[in-house]
Amino acid sequence: MIARHVTMRLKADSAAEFSRILEAEVLPLLRKQAGFQDDINFISTSGGHAVGISFWDTQEHAEGYTQGGYPEALKSLAGVLEESPQVHTWQMATSTERTTWLLSLSGVEAHVNVGATLSGVGPEFSAVPASAEAVPMGSHAPFREGSR
Repeated sequence: MIARHVTMRLKADSAAEFSRILEAEVLPLLRKQAGFQDDINFISTSGGHAVGISFWDTQEHAEGYTQGGYPEALKSLAGVLEESPQVHTWQMATSTERTTWLLSLSGVEAHVNVGATLSGVGPEFSAVPASAEAVPMGSHAPFREGSR
């Protein structure tokens, strides 16, 4: 997983407009990009600075956005930015966010522990026959070998 870390200096009293532009123009643009996973934005308590972190499947996807969609996003934000943003790209090394989901794929209930590491170790799976739809794990009893 790749993260694009963008730091921005905002014009005075523009935090609300910055948030509006993100929601109305930038986020819809991001959602259309190949390999886009998520976007998190922060505004300093003083309102003068913002940080955006977007998450991408691969370096190629992040670079595709940098070349394609990012110039359009900058145009949308030009009225609220004091100067050009600083952009850094990072490769995920570790994560404390490990979400477990219960999935139903072709009648198989799969318990997926979503997470990845720099070494490339991906999701963990176990499966049993079932007919449940995808729901958060907390909604069901945990899988036990030999149950069902």
